[in-house]
Amino acid sequence: MLDTDFFRRWMTAVAASVEREANHLTELDSAIGDADHGSNL
Repeated sequence: MLDTDFFRRWMTAVAASVEREANHLTELDSAIGDADHGSNL
């Protein structure tokens, strides 16, 4: 069911994933951008 609790859990999981992969996101961004994607997210 798509309720407040679901979205709260989903956002928590996404935030943890972004934090865990910040260095990798920055590496990917450095190939085509200014290499700040991981730190900006």
